[in-house]
Amino acid sequence: MLLNDYLFIFLNNTKYIKNTDTKKYCENLLQYWIKETQTQAKVKVFTYIESALEFVKECSNHKHVVIIDIGNDLQTKNKQFINQLLDSIQPDDVLIGHILDKKDNYYELHNQCFYFNAHVWKSLGCPDYGHYCKEKTLIEPIRSNENHHDDYTPLWVAPGNTERHYKNLRQGYNFVNAFLTAGYKIKSFDQSVRQSKIYAYPFDDQDKISNILDLNFNIMKHYYVFNTEKIKFENLRQQPLDNFATVSAGLNHLKIIKYCGYNSNFKLMFFDYNQSALDIMQKIYTEWDGINYLDFIKNNTPYGYGKSESDNHKNFINFWGDEEKFANWFCEFKKTATVNFLHINILTDNIDCLVDFFDGKNELFWLSNIFHYKPTSITHDIVYRAKKQDCIVDKLKKDLLVYADSCTLNQSKFFTKSSYKKQYPEALSFNEESLK
Repeated sequence: MLLNDYLFIFLNNTKYIKNTDTKKYCENLLQYWIKETQTQAKVKVFTYIESALEFVKECSNHKHVVIIDIGNDLQTKNKQFINQLLDSIQPDDVLIGHILDKKDNYYELHNQCFYFNAHVWKSLGCPDYGHYCKEKTLIEPIRSNENHHDDYTPLWVAPGNTERHYKNLRQGYNFVNAFLTAGYKIKSFDQSVRQSKIYAYPFDDQDKISNILDLNFNIMKHYYVFNTEKIKFENLRQQPLDNFATVSAGLNHLKIIKYCGYNSNFKLMFFDYNQSALDIMQKIYTEWDGINYLDFIKNNTPYGYGKSESDNHKNFINFWGDEEKFANWFCEFKKTATVNFLHINILTDNIDCLVDFFDGKNELFWLSNIFHYKPTSITHDIVYRAKKQDCIVDKLKKDLLVYADSCTLNQSKFFTKSSYKKQYPEALSFNEESLK
């Protein structure tokens, strides 16, 4: 999905982040989301809102602009911020964000994240954001009776008719006033958008970075019942496999093996940092007969399933024709294959045992998104991950086919050692550019 009319601006100001750990986590998360967003839309990085608005004024023709402060995680368990935002924006929306009713201090537009229609903004003379004003007389807005929470988070704010004197006006007050004065109604993010992101409030004495860490570290313990990756079979070698090493998640590996075929001495290796994922996969191979996968998962693991999982399972079974055909194939496959399980953290541990696993001719190394995975991107910066990815690929056989997201997202996910682009130079350049 390419959002040609959207400009996403990330703010990288860490000057007033007091906790050094919070600062590092936020920088890493910022870099992850810059790279992720660049796959969909134009992205710029600035230190201050003023610089961002100056760029929009002088150098950008984009209609839709989203400004995102450092400290945001733009994906929760089941929702991604960009998708939810796009679904919520209506043709007549001009300003959406976290609108706060500060009573005698007017209204604030919280700097953590907001959207505005840049064409309308330019038609108003490109008003400043407005950080602080000691006092000012303005038209008192009309606001919704309902709040998202407490009594200061209105669903919408509209132009009023009566003047009121305000004191100590703070962040975003001028943006709010400019759109209202021009006759526009402004909105706060709806619940779906608010629930799709988490803000760390990194500049506060008691920041909320732990909420982001808890969410992502829990994800790291998760077993993926189905893979989120879409297999491009045309990039696979349609020759019987000798060896296949893959992360311990879902059933896509079986579709790959079915498509490629496998030799009589075929070896399959599941590797993962998540021991529980390995345990579940081992149970699948030792206890499951190939029938009613979702019920097996529900009865033997902590995971249930909903409509999306049911749809995924139907698509999986359709690959074989029906469930009986799959079950017969799976049972026969298990008799032939040698299956092993390896508990390892690719980003920190010695991988020689994995390198030595590949002793055949036609082989596949499925690294998935290990080098561009949000939870580990928070704890390991892009330069570290680039060095590690380069080091691992250097150790591999020349003709070994690898599937992996590169940490800078700058190449095909399928590659061999000879076609691989070194990640460190670009990661180093990106690191300096995004955090300067």
